[in-house]
Amino acid sequence: MNRSHSLFAALLFLLGAGCPTVADDDDSTAESDDDDSAAADDDDATQPNFPADPFPFNIDVAGATNETVSVQMDTGCQNFNGSGNFRQQMNAGQWVLRIAVEGSYDGPGIYDAAAGASLTLQDNTAGGAFYQANAANGDDVTVEMTGDDGTRAWGTVTVSGLSGGTVTLNPNVLPIWCPTVTH
Repeated sequence: MNRSHSLFAALLFLLGAGCPTVADDDDSTAESDDDDSAAADDDDATQPNFPADPFPFNIDVAGATNETVSVQMDTGCQNFNGSGNFRQQMNAGQWVLRIAVEGSYDGPGIYDAAAGASLTLQDNTAGGAFYQANAANGDDVTVEMTGDDGTRAWGTVTVSGLSGGTVTLNPNVLPIWCPTVTH
């Protein structure tokens, strides 16, 4: 390589070193939404935050059964791809608490009993009690899904009573908290 080519290559190197580099993910322009650019960042700002872990929490059950049920943890949330169903099951010692939206689930929104919202409380001991809030029982049950980002889901369920008022819950607004959703 001759001296003029070497000087030219060195000059190009020095000029290139002084120029700012272009990042692969430039959030300062809105030319393309092919990456996690400004448009995606703005979406993140409008999404509600995933709430803190609500477990354990207590529910006072009154009526046909009178006791305090300690709900200890989420044991599974499901919303299989292509399905209009959402289900969460929670461990409550000898009890299991289940929240569901059957047939109409489509992410964040409000679902009432007519839209398939239900809540069940089942005693898992032999011959244990089973209580359910759904439209067939005449119970008011409303699932309000605040967020569902495809991997996590959260919200609340409000219930007037279980099994036609045979049992009431206090509080009657319970958390829905799914750190992972099985699809």
